[in-house]
Amino acid sequence: VDLGLDPADPLDDLTQPASVDALRRDGPARLKAHHFDLTAYHPLGTCRMGADPTRYVVSPEHEVFDVPHLFVCDGSAVPGPLGVNPQLTIMAMSERASTFIERRVEASPGARTVSVPAGAAFGFEETMAGVCRLVDEPQAAPRTVSFRVQAHARATGRLSDLLRGITLDLRGTLTFEGEATFVPCTGTLTIQPMRRLATLTYNLRCVDDRGRTLLLHGEKHVRLLHLARTMTTLHTRVIRENKPLAEGTLRFDLRTLWAWLRSFRRRHANGGAAVEGAAP
Repeated sequence: VDLGLDPADPLDDLTQPASVDALRRDGPARLKAHHFDLTAYHPLGTCRMGADPTRYVVSPEHEVFDVPHLFVCDGSAVPGPLGVNPQLTIMAMSERASTFIERRVEASPGARTVSVPAGAAFGFEETMAGVCRLVDEPQAAPRTVSFRVQAHARATGRLSDLLRGITLDLRGTLTFEGEATFVPCTGTLTIQPMRRLATLTYNLRCVDDRGRTLLLHGEKHVRLLHLARTMTTLHTRVIRENKPLAEGTLRFDLRTLWAWLRSFRRRHANGGAAVEGAAP
């Protein structure tokens, strides 16, 4: 750090321990603001908030894109410098984040394990997230969309049943940035293994933050040669009160595959629920 002082002055070159000691001792009385080319007092934006998970760390709901259930509420979530003391901004953002966290906790299905209702053969839990663009505003910034659901199948689980196709009941929460925040949702997942298009079809219904009906329709087009990609990609449309609202892609994060496998529950033939595979 060169402060532009006399080269013989120990404060001019802060590369030696003696210069640092001199700075602590004499700096407050001798150094003025114009001696410094660059200063930083309130670092912000190291976990920037934004709608695009490829460019930002946390979503507009303060949740880390790559780590579900982790919320960032301090100055690191501020997208950039403010030009003023950020204390009030950070306090306001933290209070705002608490609302989203409260909604998540209230919507959480209790112990976060998948219970299999009477009459259901098996169940599991799934989370998908991504971005969608508004149909009427394609140039606008994409909106984050995510859902977390528990799926319950009433089929027997025999291979013959699976090949013919089965429909699972879905129940969970859905978030659509600016429209719905961790709202309860219900719907179905239809699996038709013999179809190349719409091999898996999701239909989730909910009521948004303003009391309007939303339908999330998603399809996975499974290809055996590209199984990992096609099984984790959900081509998504969001419809609000029978009018197209947004289109985009949601994805299943393969880093959560182990948690997904552990979430499986199967009901014994005598009606008792199996105990293996708790969701984390």
